[in-house]
Amino acid sequence: ENRVRKTEEAFSELSKKLNAYKLKTREAIEKACLAILKKYHTTEFFSFKIENDPITTYKHAQKGRPAKGAKKIAVTEDHFTVTHAFNKDAFDQAVSQCGYYPLITNKAEESLSIYEAMMAYKNQYKSEHTNRRAKSSYNIEPIYLHTPERIEAFLFLFKIALQIIVLIERNARNNIKIRDKGLDNFMPNRKDVRNPRTENLLIEFQYVVSGEIPMPDGANYGFVSQLTDLQKDILQVLEVPFECFSYDYLFNTG
Repeated sequence: ENRVRKTEEAFSELSKKLNAYKLKTREAIEKACLAILKKYHTTEFFSFKIENDPITTYKHAQKGRPAKGAKKIAVTEDHFTVTHAFNKDAFDQAVSQCGYYPLITNKAEESLSIYEAMMAYKNQYKSEHTNRRAKSSYNIEPIYLHTPERIEAFLFLFKIALQIIVLIERNARNNIKIRDKGLDNFMPNRKDVRNPRTENLLIEFQYVVSGEIPMPDGANYGFVSQLTDLQKDILQVLEVPFECFSYDYLFNTG
C-alpha cells in the first residue's frame, strides 16, 4: 500500500513537469514513467498512457514591429499528458499472497512434513552463522591438496572445529543465563557480558604459558602461569575444572 501511494504521488509530480526541460518528447516521458514503476516495484499494479494534444499558435512571419495586415504563420507544439490506471485485481491478488512464500526441497512429503520443512528453513541461520564465521576471521585459504580424500578429511576436521566453537559459545551462554550473572572485565573491561563469543573467550587464555625450573638436586620443577579471576570465571561457565590448567594434568605422563 505504501508503494502504491508513493507511485500515485510520483505520477502527480511528473504531470506538473511535462512539456518542459527534459520532458518534451514522448520517449523521455515514457522513460520517466517506467522509472517510477521500477523504483517502487509497482509495474504489475499500474499502466500508463501518453497522449499528445498539440497546441497551435500564430505568430508574425517577420521579426520586429509588425505592419498593419502583416502575414502570420501557424506554429504547432507538442503538448503531452500522462494518464495512469490502477489495476485493483492485481493489487488484491498480491495482498492475498502477502506472508506466503514457497519452500522448495528435494525431500518427499512422506519423509519431510510441512512443519519439519518450515523448521529446517527457520534454523537455516545456524548453518549460515557457521559459514559466516568460516569466511570471516578464520580466513579460509585455498586448500593445496592433490586428492579429493585429503580435501574431504581437511574439511571434515574444519567442520568439527567450527562445531566445537558453537558448542562452547552455547554452553557458556546457557550457564550464564542459569546463574543470572555475566562476565566482568570482559571485551574490554565490560561488565556483566551475557552473550560472549567463543573467539573472545579463548583469546583470554592466549598468554597462559608453561615452563620448567631446574632445581639444585637436578630435578625440574614444572609450572603453568597462574589463572586470573576472569579466566577462572570463564572456566566456571564452560564447566572446565581448574585442575585442567595444572602442570601435572597437562604434562604428567607417568
